[in-house]
Amino acid sequence: MNLLPGDVLLSYKDPGKDLWPPSEILNRIGHHLLLRYGNKLYPGGDNRYDHVRLVCGPIYGDAPKLVLGFEFTYPAARFFWFPEDPDHWMYGASYSKLFRPKDEALTDSFRELSIPMRARRMHQRCLSWDGTLYDVGQLLDINFGFHRFFDLGSRRKPCSVGARIVQESGGVLLSNLFPEVKVEKTPPCSWANSKLFGAPI
Repeated sequence: MNLLPGDVLLSYKDPGKDLWPPSEILNRIGHHLLLRYGNKLYPGGDNRYDHVRLVCGPIYGDAPKLVLGFEFTYPAARFFWFPEDPDHWMYGASYSKLFRPKDEALTDSFRELSIPMRARRMHQRCLSWDGTLYDVGQLLDINFGFHRFFDLGSRRKPCSVGARIVQESGGVLLSNLFPEVKVEKTPPCSWANSKLFGAPI
């Protein structure tokens, strides 16, 4: 799979129908609320997504090409390597979909950079968030439609809010990518329903 700096991999999964442990029930409720919130924001849209992974970009060296990724996840935000195998589960058609920012979403400075320099800029933007704790409270706010009611702090973010902050800052993508929703209430499906992003050909 051809991954470029600024891309996002949106994923989705069925929470299942298990009644035990209790966390499975909470997970199912959370999925339902997130889907309902997405359907309210984007009626008839592609609103199934529940997680966002950022693509920092390819790292070149003596080893085969590796692509660095970043995600705001529980318990803490982290870097990881995207697998090279195009048939890896992470890229499965029933699990995820890649969305690429269109040219009009890029800042002028980001557009003029080479791919390795774009990767470096993405890495720098993500580096300041590496190791920050996941904000379960803000996820509740998104699911229930609140604004900073359960928020646990400005340095803690759930996946979609953190990903949007990284992309909209530091000369990567334009600010206010999704004007229909406040930054702190951004759901993963916003990328899938934006005219500024599309699935790469």
